[in-house]
Amino acid sequence: MVKFDHHAFNSLDEMGNRIICHENGFLYLILRSDGKERSIGQIFPHDHQKDKLVYYKHEKESEVFQKTDAWSIPYWILEKVDFVCFVTEKFIYKILASKAKEHGSFLWFKVSGFEKKIYVPREYWWKGKR
Repeated sequence: MVKFDHHAFNSLDEMGNRIICHENGFLYLILRSDGKERSIGQIFPHDHQKDKLVYYKHEKESEVFQKTDAWSIPYWILEKVDFVCFVTEKFIYKILASKAKEHGSFLWFKVSGFEKKIYVPREYWWKGKR
């Protein structure tokens, strides 16, 4: 496997919440309030373009944002990867980071920290059966 700088994904927000990226690319959110690790996906090199990075995450179809039929992506992750891939119980969704930025909109309930997310309607994602 091609190595990438997993330390580039480690981060601390102004509220004391941390993101840790392990050497294997698995990302964890650690909230200051409870200190528990929560898996939020994985970063790894693209299969065919080794200099490009993919953010990969398992989601449930029921977790799509219903109001706009959109998947949410933490914006700070989108700034550091080239592709996004979500896998659900039924489908595989893929999108270029640049396309997600072009067609997504910001919705967040906290104006700081890791809560800033971009919501990208499913109509802009490539969708295939599992």
